[in-house]
Amino acid sequence: MNILFVGASSEIASNVSKKLNFNIYGISRKKNSKYKKIYLIKDYNKSKINSLIKKIDVKFDNVFIFNGKYNQSLLKFFDIKEFNSTLNANFFIPIIIINKLISMNKIREKSSINFISSEASSKPDLGNAYYSISKNVVNFSVKILSKEYEKKGIRFNSISLGFVKTKFATNILENYLKKHQSKIMSKHGKKFVSIGDIVKIIKKICLNKKFNGRNFVLKQSGR
Repeated sequence: MNILFVGASSEIASNVSKKLNFNIYGISRKKNSKYKKIYLIKDYNKSKINSLIKKIDVKFDNVFIFNGKYNQSLLKFFDIKEFNSTLNANFFIPIIIINKLISMNKIREKSSINFISSEASSKPDLGNAYYSISKNVVNFSVKILSKEYEKKGIRFNSISLGFVKTKFATNILENYLKKHQSKIMSKHGKKFVSIGDIVKIIKKICLNKKFNGRNFVLKQSGR
């Protein structure tokens, strides 16, 4: 089974790839020896994406989109440039990549394309405005895409993650606490979504050909 991780250099994607016994390929800005093959890209603009997809020499059974950008933001201090940058990273770029993969015949029949989203898409936590909105767009788009591509046998799902304990996420949380003096840590305590939790749901999606238009929510389990 061939699986493609888009945004393969992310800490979560890299850790998940180590625990899957599939052929894992990656699209990434950085080299990573953990993958069967990495397709390097410097900038995610349309022409570079087009050139990259042409170079791909395999067909994929499942695709997981790990691309994303997080920033702390409030709508009352709305910055259209920063908002567009977040939406571009979390939605526009993945959609362009997906459409190119399909149109250039890099996706097998009865395949699945899955967005790694966030529980923040449905939780209006203070300071997550742009990120939460962009992930909400992703989750709703999955429902639309699952209908548009249903006749082609391509399924779409999303995985909404709770707080995953990575270096990046821990730094974000610490900065959030300093900035807002929030009691958010008391909500999380020592509970996190583990890499094992993510591996389990990815395996489940890869092996079950019926999931389509689903949003799988992984909440903190304490493991």
